[in-house]
This record gives sequence, C-alpha cells and structure tokens, in this order.
Amino acid sequence: MIVDRNRSPISQIRREPDWTGMARVVRPTLVIATGGTGTAAAKAARARIEHFVGERHHYVAFRAFDTAFQDNREPRMVDNSEYVYLGGFNAQSVISDIVSGQAFPHWAKWLPPRLNFQQVAFGAGGIRPIGRLCYFYRRDRVEAAIQEALTTVTDSDLALRFHQQTGIRVNLEAGIDIHLIGSVCGGTGSGIFLDLAFDLRRWAEEHTNREVTVTGHLVLPEAFRGKPVVMKALEANAYTALQELDRYMNATSDDPWTVEYVQNRPETSRRAPFDHCYLLSGLQQGGTTDVETLSAVIGEAITLLTLSQTGQRISEGVINMAGQRKSTRDELGRVCCYSSYGVLGVELPEELLGESLGPDLAHQLHQQLLQSVAEAEAVAPEDLQSFKERLQINDFRRIDEILPPLDLDLTTVNIYLQGDKRKQEVGKAELQRLLVEAHDAQRRERKRLSQEKLFDEGELRRYLSDQIRSSLLQPGGLDRNLRYLGRCADMLRAFQGQIRDKAQELEGIAEKQRSTAEAVEQGSVVGKEPKQLLGKDYEAWNEHVRNKTAAVVYRDQLPLIEKLISIVQQELIAPWTRIKDMLNNLRLEVSRDENSYYRTQRARASVGPLKWFRRALVGPNQDRLLREVLGKLVTESRTWAALEPKEVNARFYNLCTEAIHHYFQSEAGMNCDRLLAECFEHPSEKYKTEVAVLLARAQANWELHESYSMRDNRLEISAIGVRSDSILYDAVRESWRQISAVDEQRDDYVPIFRTEHGISLPGLKSLPAYRRSLIASVVEEQRYDLHFFNDRRWVTRIEFAGEDPRELQSLFLFSAANLLGLIRRSDGKEYVFNNNSDAPAPLGRYRREAFQTFCRDGDNLVEIQLEVGKNEGQDDWHQRLGGYIKTLETTLEGAFDPKRSEHFLSLDIYQLNAEIRALKNKLRVEDVGL
Repeated sequence: MIVDRNRSPISQIRREPDWTGMARVVRPTLVIATGGTGTAAAKAARARIEHFVGERHHYVAFRAFDTAFQDNREPRMVDNSEYVYLGGFNAQSVISDIVSGQAFPHWAKWLPPRLNFQQVAFGAGGIRPIGRLCYFYRRDRVEAAIQEALTTVTDSDLALRFHQQTGIRVNLEAGIDIHLIGSVCGGTGSGIFLDLAFDLRRWAEEHTNREVTVTGHLVLPEAFRGKPVVMKALEANAYTALQELDRYMNATSDDPWTVEYVQNRPETSRRAPFDHCYLLSGLQQGGTTDVETLSAVIGEAITLLTLSQTGQRISEGVINMAGQRKSTRDELGRVCCYSSYGVLGVELPEELLGESLGPDLAHQLHQQLLQSVAEAEAVAPEDLQSFKERLQINDFRRIDEILPPLDLDLTTVNIYLQGDKRKQEVGKAELQRLLVEAHDAQRRERKRLSQEKLFDEGELRRYLSDQIRSSLLQPGGLDRNLRYLGRCADMLRAFQGQIRDKAQELEGIAEKQRSTAEAVEQGSVVGKEPKQLLGKDYEAWNEHVRNKTAAVVYRDQLPLIEKLISIVQQELIAPWTRIKDMLNNLRLEVSRDENSYYRTQRARASVGPLKWFRRALVGPNQDRLLREVLGKLVTESRTWAALEPKEVNARFYNLCTEAIHHYFQSEAGMNCDRLLAECFEHPSEKYKTEVAVLLARAQANWELHESYSMRDNRLEISAIGVRSDSILYDAVRESWRQISAVDEQRDDYVPIFRTEHGISLPGLKSLPAYRRSLIASVVEEQRYDLHFFNDRRWVTRIEFAGEDPRELQSLFLFSAANLLGLIRRSDGKEYVFNNNSDAPAPLGRYRREAFQTFCRDGDNLVEIQLEVGKNEGQDDWHQRLGGYIKTLETTLEGAFDPKRSEHFLSLDIYQLNAEIRALKNKLRVEDVGL
C-alpha cells in the first residue's frame, strides 16, 4: 500500500497495482466529457482508473469541454489540454454578425435570430443554441485537443512502456473506443453532444484505419431533482435533445446528418451518432440517485468497460447483440437502439474502516493503556533488577577485571642494582626502559577499553523496546512503561554519577601516589636503600599508573552513559509521552458510519465489512491490531508534533485503516466474496436476501412506462467480477442467470455491472412529463427556439410521444374546418367560425387561442365532423389534405423568417406544428386501413 502523507485520508489510500480481475489486453480509449455533469463523471473515471493502475494510464486520455471555467476543487484536469474552455467571447456580438451576414452567415441556418445572450463566461445559461454556438466558435480548440489525445493513446512507445510497467497490453490493432459523457438537460452538454459525437467519429477514423466505436453516456433530468426550480427547463431541453438524437439514431441513408461549420464546406454523415447509447436517469430501487452519485456510477462503469474483465464481458455481449438491436423496432417503427446500466460493488472501503472502526481501536487503547495504575504496581522490582544486571551496574568489578595490575620482571634490575656503581647505572637504565614499556602497555589497554565501551546503546534500545512491548497491552501499560522508563533513566543518571565519582576517587588516589611514582621513574629512590629492591615505592608506582588509567577509562564511559540517557529520554519517553497526549485528545466518536458512507459512495460500495471486522477487535486478534497501530504510531509520532488536532485524528484513523487492511490481507483465502458470506451467514436466507438486494440496486438507471408494448423485450447483458466457483455467483445464478462470471477475482473488490438494451424513446416513463415541460416552457418563455435549434428539419418534423388521440382528433377537425372555409380570418385579422348564422362567432386573434375557443363548444366538433364525413367520400380529399399540410408548413417556415418572425407567437408555432402532426397522423392511419 502506498500512502501519501500530504493528501487527505480518504483520497490517499491506493493498493499497489494488482491485475487480478483486470483485463490483460485493452483498447486505446478516449473519455470525452461535455458540461459539468460529464466532467464530474470523467474525473470519477480517472480517479478510479488511477486507483487500480496509478497515473500510468497511457492507453486512455481524458478531455472535457465546457462553457464555464474549471473549478479549483480536486481532482482537476490540465487546463487548455485536458479541460478546454469554450467560452470567453461576446455571444451577442457574434449573433448580431451572423444575423446581419457580416460573419459566419452559414450559421444563420440554425441559429435563432432573436437570441439575447451577452458574454459567455460562466456557462450557456441553459440555452441549447448558445451551447452549440460555443462549439461552432471554438471548434478549432476542440479538434486540437482531440487530435492530441488520439496521438497519445495510439503511441506505440507509450503502449510498450505501459506494458512493461503493468503487464497490460494495449492492442493498437483493435481500433479506438470513445466514450462521450454529458447530460441532455443543460445548455452546454445537450447543445453540443450531437456535433461532438459525429466529429469524434470522423476525426478518429481519419487518424486510424481501424474500427472506431462511439458510446454515449447521457444523463436524463431525474438526476437533477435536487434542483426543482429549474426542472421544467431541464426537462424541456431533455425532450428536444432526445428528439433530435432519435432522429439520427433512426436515420436512413436519405436522411443524413449535414452541417456546415466552414462556409461552403458541408460535412455529411450517414452513420448514427453512437454505436451504443446509454440513457441514465438515476431511477433505481430505493429512489432516485442525485447527479453526484450518478456521475460516480458513470465513472465506475467506464472504469470497468476500459480496464476490467467484467467490462469486457459486457462489451462482448453488446457487440454480439448489435444485429438483433438494429432489427428490433417498436410499434411506431423506431429502432430500439437505447440502453442503460447500473453498477454496484462489494468493496473493502479502506477510508470507512479507519473512520468507523478506528474509534473502537482508540477506545481499546484508552482502556488498556491509559487507565490509572497504582504506584506500587507501576514498576516491577524484577524488571529494574533485570535492567541493572543487563548493564552490569551492581558494582565496579568489571574495570578491575579487565585492567589487571602491572607485573614487571625486575630480577635482572635487582641484580644490577646490587652491584658496583657502573652496574647500578645499567640497572637504572633497564628499570626506566621497563617502566616506559609498562606505560605504553597501559595506554594501549586504555585505548582498547575506551573503544570497546562498557555498554552497547543499540542493545539497550532493543532491550527496552522488548520490555515495553511485553507489558504495553497490560492494564495501564502506557503509564507502566513511562514510569519504568523513567526509573531506567534515573538509574542511568545515578550510574553516571557513580562512574563520575569513581573516576574522581581514582584520580585522587593517583594524585597522592604521583610524587612517589615520579621518583621511581626518575631512579631517585634507588640509591637510598638499594637492598630493598624498590619495595613499596614500586608498588606505589604500580597503583598510581593503574588508578590513573582506570580513571581515564571511567571518564571515557561518561559520554556513552549520557547517550544512553538521551536514548531513553528522547527516543522512548518523549515519543510515548506524545502518544499518550495524542490518545488523550483523540476524537472518540464514530466519525463515519456505513449509512453515511454509502449515501456518498453508492456507486462503489454496497456492503460494509464492519460486522466482520469487529470480530477482529475481540480476543487475541485485538492485541495484534493494537500492536500494529502502536508500532506505526511510534514510527511516525515524531513527525506529528506540528499537526493540528484534526490532522492528528485523520492520521490516526489512517493508521487504523492500514492495520485493518493488513489484517484482511493476512487472513488465508479472505476476499470480499467470503467477507460478504461471513457478514450475512452464508448460505442462510439472510445472505440470499442481501445478494438479491445487491443485484436489484445494480439494476439499470431508467424506468419504462407501464404501457410500453416492448417492455418485456429488453435484453440484459450483465457480469459479476467473481469466478464461476464463487459462493456469491452460486447465489446470483438462482435468480439472475444471465449474469456471467469472470476468470479471475480481486480480493478487495467485486463489481456487479448490469446492462439493459433494446428500448425506443416512447418507452421512457418520463418522456410525457418532458413533453409537458417543453410545452409549459414554450408558453412561459413565448419562445420555441430556445430549446430546438432553429433548423426546420427538426422543428417541422418533430413528433411528440404519447399524445392524446382525442386532442389529435380535435386538431384535425380544426384544420379541416379551416380547409373547408368554416374557420377563416376576418378583415380585422381575427379568426371566426362560420356556423351558418348571420354573425360568425369570433374565436380569437391568434391561432392557438382560436383552437382553444373552438374546442370549448362540443357542438362545433360534431358539426365539423359531419362536414368532414361529406368530403371523405370525394376522390380528391386526401390530395386536399396533403396540399393543406404544405400550406401550413409554408406558414410555419415564415414564422422563422427574421423579417416576419415578430408577428408570430411561440404558441402559434406550437399550434401549427400540432396541426401538421394531426393531419399527417390522420393520413397515415387511413392509409393503413385502420
């Protein structure tokens, strides 16, 4: 495990690369984000990939495009490279130039002429055309960033280096995977995702001659329900964005995507924008997830798709069913081309372990280490005696033993000294030579003894550490050890004093013997009584030399004793005192529980191992964990002196996390699969129920409408990150047999990745609500083009899902009355209804108002139905309806003429579209004989 002491405890813990359960071969991958939602999901994906492989992910590149500046919260992307800012220009000035034809006149084909938006600095303001304008205006920046990313992920040298570092091979021959993430709700993401999807495919195919796969991960409005004030606008944008998306996901060769970024250089694509398109609402069992959690879900899914065996199982299944998906159509004839997914995992969440079980360990440390102990129990006499014996400080015999008296052979000297004067001189010379040699021998012995030292400080440190460990986890062990170490320090100080006193004593004796010893050395005592053969004078010289040498040896030991005292004081007493103070000030309440953790990390974790790990806090395992935590505290406590209390708490709980994680790894055969089984007593019903909950919570992030006829035709392709012989897999197979297992299983993480495929837009449960929000938004804003791009291909051909057949019939009858001349404009330009009376009934000034007034009187509908019945038998009736549709479409086109558009209300535009749809629907029904 690598721990960066400068990062927060939650983000810093990452295991060393472990490829168990990971893919051995990966494809070059681009993860592209649009808007704030997409950027958050891309950051989550990058953080998870780095969690598994570190920062050496050369095979995948991340790019984010937004009209707002990147915030300063970590993690951040590299500005102007990974994060590309599309704003920073005066939008109103650009719009004015486009409308007037002074610049980019070809953009006027789709840009609403009456937009009023000033500086683009903090986003597109929820206006889709502004988001698209930013893309057109900054497209060169987008292309440069994408080209750089493509170069990086297809670099063979980087691929080779990545393989050497990790063992994972990047298959450069397999093409390129592109994941485009964003929401369809705001102004930026929903405004640019279609253009970007087509451009990404084009640029990637120009970069390589291999296959390019573009996958969309699009967030629906339900994820933003925490922002009720803007939900109406979000749903309106979502409806229009989905209708535009659906047009091209169902495109045919005669209805291609055509766009003109550069004047007179149109670009056309006859492919769908996405090979696979995942729609994600956050609607799961237990309620709707918020956008932050859904971003984490997307990040987890992309991590699995790009890095794991689990994701490869999903990808293989999706590819295999592509033909079936393209041939499946709903009752309206639209391709069932949309998918969704859900991700959940059984994971060992290290940060939760430290912050939840750390307080339990702290309580145990308090109970065992910090409870008061009577003074009489604090220090065992036998421990002090053992310390004395260890240092051999009971007496001072060691100096006497290692420094024996000098023993000189004076026989020859004595003979010469008893002779004549000439022989006595020879004897004196011989005596002085022997004394000089004896001095040299004593000097050599003193030097040897000083270098040998009486005590070994390393041995003392080890001995005291062993003594501390042996008694630390006894009741009051910390106080016991501090008092024991204090007594040891006192003994060393006393011993130091004794050695100093002994040295002074020996120096005093040697001083008293100095004059006699000097006389012997000078030979002046020989002539006094030669027959005494030096006698007591020689003995005095001998004792002088020996005492002087012993005093020097003792003094040479004083620095060593001082060092030993410093070791005990600075390296043992001081850190343990700091640890005691730290433990006294630790925050002991549970700082995070499972519920709070899973509320913020639902994308990653699903079951907490706390129950199982609490077993480790009882019995002998508890001592093992406490010793490991304390060992880490001793190692690191010196660096904690300057930390604030909050930081101390974070460091302590991080150490607890490491200890518990190490305990998990050291258990033979333990993994998250077994952990789940032991937590919930496999194979009991409780365990099976928990597994069922996990699978249900990993269901796809959408809900289908109850009336959708294709509801039961969905295809599930799902995988779980365990081997086929796993006990978890056995339980899964009982109810979800379509989930496949992988070949290898990680110890600390079991992902469950469920995908569903084969739905058309009408199947989405909330689509009618999106439509109602669009209509309400249009009425409130008096603008239709703030949501749709002002491209008549989209506006005039739009079809709303789930329209009321009765309303369609009323619209048809209103149009038919207009066609038959029963409803017309008066000279005052007001709509009137000619009901065969002398005075036509006024309906209102505007077309929508006229329709609503017309429908209030049910007799009107009956009367017109009778007139229609008279004409339906005529041969030209269908031709007349078709011609009237063209008339209405011409009128609708005029609504978007800048010179005339001020005369049209958005309600009228809505009414014209509605009538066109009603007439077309009537003709279609009659054509098929229904």
